[in-house]
Parts: sequence; C-alpha cells; structure tokens
Amino acid sequence: MPDESENDLRPIPEVVDITGVPRRTVYRWVQSGKLTARTQDGQQVVSVAAARALAAARDATDGLGSAVR
Repeated sequence: MPDESENDLRPIPEVVDITGVPRRTVYRWVQSGKLTARTQDGQQVVSVAAARALAAARDATDGLGSAVR
C-alpha cells in the first residue's frame, strides 16, 4: 500500500502549474534537498503538498521580512 505522500506525486511541470511556484524555484528546492524528487515513468516527480508547504513558508518569511523593512 503506497504511503499518503505518494498519492500526490506529480511531474515538476504540473507542480509548477498547480502551485504557481516558478519552475527554477522547484528545481532549486530539489537540488538543495528541501524537496525530495524521484523518477517515475522517466520524469522527476515531487509531492504537491510538500511544494505547497515550502511555498507557504517562503511566502510567510517574505511577508514578515517586508513588514520589518
């Protein structure tokens, strides 16, 4: 039985469309280890939920930083 996180694995271009996060950012997260990718059917796939969580954390930090300035 696949674990819950495997149910939302999507190719990176789909994650970009779903989350609105720039493609370069998603690939940078994968390269840095912040986002785990695996190869499925010849494509890199990542968790939509994990990408959303990283985007939310990034947006929260950006919002906090701009409020301080």
